[in-house]
Amino acid sequence: MATLPQEQKDFLFHQNNRAQLLEYLKYHILIGQKIYAEGLIYLEPARTLQGSSLSFSCGGLDNIGEIFINDASCRIIRRHLVFRTGIAYGIDCLLTPPSLGGTIQKEVQKCDLPSKFVSKDSGCRPICTVNFWKPKCCHGYYGRDCLVCPGGVHSSCSNHGQCDDGHLGNGTCTCDAGFEGTACELCSSRFYGPTCKACNCSEHGSCDDGQRGTGQCFCEEGWSGDRCDVQQTGVFRCSPPCSPKAVCKENNTCICRPFYVGDGLTCTLVDMCRIRNGGCAKEARCSQSGDKVSCTCPTGFSGDGFVCVTVNPCKSGENGGCHEHALCIMTNPGKRRCSCKNGFVGDGVTCEVKQLPVNRCLQDNGRCHSDATCTDLHHEDRTLGVFHYQSSRGNLLQVLRSSPTLSNFLTQVLNYSQVSQSGRQFVKRLEDPALLSTLFVPDNSGLQDNQTLSQRDIEFHLSEGQILPLSQLRNGTRLRTRVGSLTVLGVSNMLDPSTLSSRFISGRIVTDSDIPASNGIIHILQSPLVAPPPHQEMQVVHRAGMGVGVVLLVVLVSGIIFVGYHFCSRKSKPFHFHYFKDEEEDAAASNGSRSICNPVYEAGLAEPEPIGSEAPVATVEDQHQAVDGCFHDLLQNPDL
Repeated sequence: MATLPQEQKDFLFHQNNRAQLLEYLKYHILIGQKIYAEGLIYLEPARTLQGSSLSFSCGGLDNIGEIFINDASCRIIRRHLVFRTGIAYGIDCLLTPPSLGGTIQKEVQKCDLPSKFVSKDSGCRPICTVNFWKPKCCHGYYGRDCLVCPGGVHSSCSNHGQCDDGHLGNGTCTCDAGFEGTACELCSSRFYGPTCKACNCSEHGSCDDGQRGTGQCFCEEGWSGDRCDVQQTGVFRCSPPCSPKAVCKENNTCICRPFYVGDGLTCTLVDMCRIRNGGCAKEARCSQSGDKVSCTCPTGFSGDGFVCVTVNPCKSGENGGCHEHALCIMTNPGKRRCSCKNGFVGDGVTCEVKQLPVNRCLQDNGRCHSDATCTDLHHEDRTLGVFHYQSSRGNLLQVLRSSPTLSNFLTQVLNYSQVSQSGRQFVKRLEDPALLSTLFVPDNSGLQDNQTLSQRDIEFHLSEGQILPLSQLRNGTRLRTRVGSLTVLGVSNMLDPSTLSSRFISGRIVTDSDIPASNGIIHILQSPLVAPPPHQEMQVVHRAGMGVGVVLLVVLVSGIIFVGYHFCSRKSKPFHFHYFKDEEEDAAASNGSRSICNPVYEAGLAEPEPIGSEAPVATVEDQHQAVDGCFHDLLQNPDL
């Protein structure tokens, strides 16, 4: 245990991970057997208490007398520790169950605490934290199930290359110069020795290459020297003649070519598959054609045959043949176990939602009056055969809490609920069992920890009123939210244009869908939605309304001016009050008299026009003065 990485120790010894630690320990126990060291190498793959198998092998020429476990990943260093009910062996590493691989879970801080635990910075949003466990692979492990990299965890890529490890890695080795193979375990052509140095032979010689090669050059006829770069003046002729698989050398000596043995007169091809399986992996099948060896990995393994890597059946096909709501767990090479997820029941190949009858009177008194007694007849009388079901997965908020890959969006929602009443109402809508909703959520890869959504952006992810599975999100559909409408864009399937191969929600592609909750459904987006600015949908209407209003105002003002002008201009002359006085007084008074416009009177009385030459002629100036006087009197007299 001391050799384990610290992060793996922290994971195994954490109080929440005792089940995983127990699975590790069970993988080290062979039940019902007490086997001494000499019998281990003849033991067929033995089933452990954990359920997976262990295999044992000798160390070969390089490690004579040594016993290794699981393709030399671990070595037995202490033997025959006998006790009353069995026998124990000391090994130099921790055996890793195939079902767990090098999995650990990294503790991540996210928001999910009550207000009294929230720390606040002045002028900033409240930030709260809680522990989430995020899956992660140890160094030297790769993929969803954290399988060990080729070469083993202690010699990843045979220490001659770099493994593409990590949770998103594929386990491929990138080899150093001179090395090749699945685990960088081979020397490239014309490289030799443990460090795969380049051979120094000329084109007239063949090199004894490979990791067990010496690098010596075997020269063709007519060439000599350490590098086969010296041309001979004469060609040796042996008598009797050498074998076609041999070369004649000086002193009438015949030497068999590489991969052949004999006296030179007769050379026989070596059966290399009988020697250490031709260099192939223990479980691989060796075949030979001429002096070339081919290695083939068996079913359940992949690789070049010199190294065979366990195939994870859970990565092939659709979840390894397990149901979409089941966990696929590899137990042995090419073998897997299916187990339904929480909230589902079945054998793993088929999983159904675990549902329970719900008494609706337990929620808000069944929406009856507070003074009334509620009775759910469908719940009480089971003989009707009708029940109301509720998924045990919980409401939308509970599903968010139980999904580590959606924790960044959950953090934003909980922060929103801490800073505003609308945020608290948003959380209540996620929890309301009577409010059916469709929620769109970006996963953590699309919503980074340092990215902050606005309150409108968060509201834009919830469409209330109905549960819409992906099949009902048709091309052109519009979904209403409290801050605007979402649009659905579907991309047709090239093979079947009547179906949609993918969907975009307001420009964001749907990466996962139809995650059920008791009060709705969740669809996963590649990135978060961005809400439109406030009243964006009404801006065009507002601009059109403002234009119509301006036109009406101009028409109204123009009409008032026209009516007033037309009304006043129709008078022949203004009305005068006359006094019956002497002619002198009348003449004198006429010089200071004031015209008073009386539209009411003048509308009913038209003054006759003068006849003949005695009629006074009104000038344009006089008409203007009369009209101006009328408007002046209208504006000055509040009674008119």
